[in-house]
Amino acid sequence: MPDCSPFWYTIDTMQALHGYDYHAFELFGPVHLFWLGLCAALCVGGPLLFRRLGQAGRRRVLAVLTVLLLADELLKDVSSLATGQFVWAFLPFHLCSINLFICVWYALRPNDLAAEVLYALCLPGAAAALLFPSWQAVPLWNVMHLHSSTVHTMLVLFPVLLLAGGFRPDVRRLPKVFGVFCLDVLAAALVNHLCGTNFMFLRGSYGNAALGLIEQVFGAGPGYLAGLALIVCAVWAALYAPWITLSHRKNSYKLNKRKRGHRLLVFPFCVSSDFEAFIFCMRKIILIRNLPDGIHRNLHLIGYFLISIGEYFFALAVHAIIGSQHILNLVYNQMVKPIMTSFRFALRFTGHTPDVINILLKLVKPLLGRRFSGHIVCSFHALW
Repeated sequence: MPDCSPFWYTIDTMQALHGYDYHAFELFGPVHLFWLGLCAALCVGGPLLFRRLGQAGRRRVLAVLTVLLLADELLKDVSSLATGQFVWAFLPFHLCSINLFICVWYALRPNDLAAEVLYALCLPGAAAALLFPSWQAVPLWNVMHLHSSTVHTMLVLFPVLLLAGGFRPDVRRLPKVFGVFCLDVLAAALVNHLCGTNFMFLRGSYGNAALGLIEQVFGAGPGYLAGLALIVCAVWAALYAPWITLSHRKNSYKLNKRKRGHRLLVFPFCVSSDFEAFIFCMRKIILIRNLPDGIHRNLHLIGYFLISIGEYFFALAVHAIIGSQHILNLVYNQMVKPIMTSFRFALRFTGHTPDVINILLKLVKPLLGRRFSGHIVCSFHALW
């Protein structure tokens, strides 16, 4: 056993002392949830601050994050060498260790390929490592525990900041990412063969809960590797499906714009926050681009119509409660009437008749009752 404090013990040392199945903290227990919560907080708050910075500020943040990653990795190697616990498994051939150098590459020379690799490989790999840690043998107050938790948290944060900074993944770059991934696998497999290591978990689950489940389902050996390949494909499908959908919608928008020309409607939309805000309501401008010919397809336009009904209903409720006709008229003139005027213009702009109004009123009428729906029907027909 090494002649040092347990704070410096490695995973192998702890397992030699307490057994291979020893767990210093439980999966999704308090310690584990603490790190997951910290990672989630950084991934939510970090991008909000990152987006406020200029290009120079963003470069500095990414450079500092890269330096912290390198220092974290160096701490692991130096501490294990100083205590005589260094093994070949500490070489940087795990997926997350390789992605650390991709972060260095991007920090020195920002490019889309490095960002794509970080999104497709680093983000899911580091997130999976945090969700199902393989360092359960070491307690919270241990250098290997702190190293593994912090380095994977930063590896998740790095691509999240890239997304916040404007990077958009492109499935057309995925073949290049696959080529990088194959090189990583080949390098890890070669070192595993020469040194007897288990980089990238190619030889087995090594106590990892999620990989252990894959090993149970698909079996050891080739079946386990096939299961890993299927998981990688499923993860990539989940990561790129939203961006493919978004790209398809943008292309459809551009095609429709070329076909019909660009149509733009401006809707004055009032938002009421509380009881008194009706009098001092705030106008917001909502731009509806590429208005389709069929109003039944324009769900957001119908949504604004239903919102105006809700606001008018609330105005009638105010009138019923306090009995002030002045407030009712003020609310109606300042909020409802401008909305309905714009809505009427939109319907006429698209060539539709008040039949749409009647259909929508039939849908809403049962929800409002006879007393209020009568006011609304009369008011809308008067507006028309």
